[in-house]
Amino acid sequence: ALRVDGRRCRERRSHPPGCATGDQSRDRASQGRQQLLRRGRRFGYRGRVRVECTTCSVATTDPAASASNTLGPIKAASTPALTSLPTLVISSIGGTTVPATPTGSHASPDVALPATSPSELPVTLTATNVPVPTQFVVKLMPAMGEPLFFPSTRSAGSFATSTATATVRVPPGTVCVLTAYVSFTQVAGLFPMIEGEEVEQVLVATQPEEPSTTSLITTSGLMIPVSSLPQEDQVRVASALSMMQSVQ
Repeated sequence: ALRVDGRRCRERRSHPPGCATGDQSRDRASQGRQQLLRRGRRFGYRGRVRVECTTCSVATTDPAASASNTLGPIKAASTPALTSLPTLVISSIGGTTVPATPTGSHASPDVALPATSPSELPVTLTATNVPVPTQFVVKLMPAMGEPLFFPSTRSAGSFATSTATATVRVPPGTVCVLTAYVSFTQVAGLFPMIEGEEVEQVLVATQPEEPSTTSLITTSGLMIPVSSLPQEDQVRVASALSMMQSVQ
């Protein structure tokens, strides 16, 4: 039994005016949805539909759909491309060039230095899309013991590419892992809000076996990797960095 317009009726009995059976009600509802869809196609406005899936089959659309077959966060090699993100690498240690993809492992060192090397070694850092001048920090992590931190000189070059050098004191006969990082203040209003907070700084850090990472730090200290942001926010970060480059 169902109630329509305040009156009770049963499907197997006669129906008062304005009362419908369950099948009739479903038919009317279906007709209403179809009319709504027809009206939407006839009188609606242009819009966008976004679909995310691991296995997709998109038929021909009018206008043509914009599709990306690259999973994960967008980056310089994806579609659409995300450019202008900062990068930071350790280029050389004691004059020895560091491999393009260092492992950062105590068990398998990337750079072997002669036994006659001095205890204090120059470590060259190369950055892209970072304001100039900027001071970096090199972190030395021995296989045993506490980590040590060494500031670099202020970078020289341009926003697009710059270099700096840190003098690092390496314990003799010890395998150490080096990482580097830098944070710089962003231009207010250019970056997206993060959980309702404004972005205060941008943090760039080297990573073993993978490209350097870029994270945003809010006014309360919350740190969010750019790779975990929604696509539109990642693009806005890249646009903000491009604008910072143009005004420096």
